[in-house]
Amino acid sequence: MPRQRWSILGVGRAGRARAHAIQADSNSALTATWRGRFGAHFGVSVQTMEQAIARSDIVAISSPSHVHADQVEQVLRAGRHVVVEYPLAANAAQAADLFELARARNRVLHVSHIELLGAVHQTLVANTRPGFVKSLSVHFTCSGPVKATAADMALANVA
Repeated sequence: MPRQRWSILGVGRAGRARAHAIQADSNSALTATWRGRFGAHFGVSVQTMEQAIARSDIVAISSPSHVHADQVEQVLRAGRHVVVEYPLAANAAQAADLFELARARNRVLHVSHIELLGAVHQTLVANTRPGFVKSLSVHFTCSGPVKATAADMALANVA
């Protein structure tokens, strides 16, 4: 089976975790990164988003949330599959339109939570028996930006 070629748009903390996961998968190859403070660390950075899209079969979008919908649309219109970090879009109607575009183009559109690739989640999965956890409580130790609303904090911290 040929290896799937991946590009990542936005290689900050989430994009870096995604890049490491791609590199750990023997069926995948990281072929391009575009933007983000860790992009150059992987030796495949490109100058434009279009170049990143063109070099891949699948594009992972880990850019800031407010550009997700526009980038997903560009990737789908270019005929590539998409894995995008939550949230997909600003509202349900916009998200529905993007899923419809993916169906029309016969492409996969998957909304992901990067936290599932992290050490905390992996440790929980490895050490928790199915049905063992009956409830879970999460407490935030950081209040976030001064102007952050409760919705901002929930969006930033809940997977």
